Amino acid sequence: MIALILILLIFPVSLLAGDYEQAMEARKAGNFKDSLILLEKACGNEDLRGCIKLGEIYYYGESYITGEVIKQDYDKAFKLFKKACEGGDMNGCIFLGIMYLYGQGVSPDIAKAVELFSRACDKGYGMGCNNLGVMYSQGIGVKEDKEKAFKLYDLACERGEYKVCVMLGDAYKFGAEVKQDFQKAKSYYERGCIKDETLACFNLGELYEKGLGVTKNLEKAIQFYQKACDRDQELACMRLGEIYAKGEGVSKDTKKAEKYFTKACDLFNSLCVEIGNIYFSEQDSNMAMKFFNKACDNGNGQGCAILAKIYLEGNGVAKNCYKAKELLRRACSLGVEESCEDDYQDACKITNK
Repeated sequence: MIALILILLIFPVSLLAGDYEQAMEARKAGNFKDSLILLEKACGNEDLRGCIKLGEIYYYGESYITGEVIKQDYDKAFKLFKKACEGGDMNGCIFLGIMYLYGQGVSPDIAKAVELFSRACDKGYGMGCNNLGVMYSQGIGVKEDKEKAFKLYDLACERGEYKVCVMLGDAYKFGAEVKQDFQKAKSYYERGCIKDETLACFNLGELYEKGLGVTKNLEKAIQFYQKACDRDQELACMRLGEIYAKGEGVSKDTKKAEKYFTKACDLFNSLCVEIGNIYFSEQDSNMAMKFFNKACDNGNGQGCAILAKIYLEGNGVAKNCYKAKELLRRACSLGVEESCEDDYQDACKITNK
């Protein structure tokens, strides 16, 4: 339910543009070689931000549009994070703890990982608390203690790790490892939503829509869905589309529904198929085809397979077995196994029987 989170760090830019700031500007401009040189210089001059950013680059590896590649190198990453940690940067200690835990660039040492996460947590770093919480939750290097784990997760949430707030909200909403408590779920979602954690806003909307731990209030639910959708949360846009398409507690508004569905589809391609199915069930073939085509065009094999069936059966469109066959081949190439079967592939023969 709650997992170790590998952080991608973002630091404030100083008013005085030193080596680190210049390096980050060079990265933005696509000057990756210059950026690496400046990061190495910053790290050498004890600007630990430079060490951590370099460490991240070697930890994950990077490919650039210029064709240059920085290969993943755990040995280099380990040395850079170690320097940052020893210099007092707790972000370096958190990364170092993860590397000790998984034996990346160093022999596995779970006790050392626990020590580093604990040190970061004690210094007020929420991610250190989260990772230490995972250790206690799963009994990794310490005695399993769910209660202590949740106290640590709470500290992480309180210290600005708002994704952890959402995970805690989910735990209390579904009763995962804790007693189900919608009021606590609401409290954690509110903490996340205030800080624009969009999934928290979406989940708050669900609580108000369904009346879970709160008085049912569709107007308030829509407000939270809207806030999340405005910040590109695809599930929130999807739900708004459904509400306006069906007129659930609001006046039915097909234009608004299409607007929200289109945004949801653009944000997450798999939703295009689901939206197409909604329109198809309402016997709106034109809109259904629009979303199935969008799914297929963007590499969703299921969208192609559904289109093939529509053309094969002439369901709302003129029958076209050759179009169906073409779509089945595409669906097959995209991993829809049933579209690869001979009986389906010989679409024109089927329609002539």
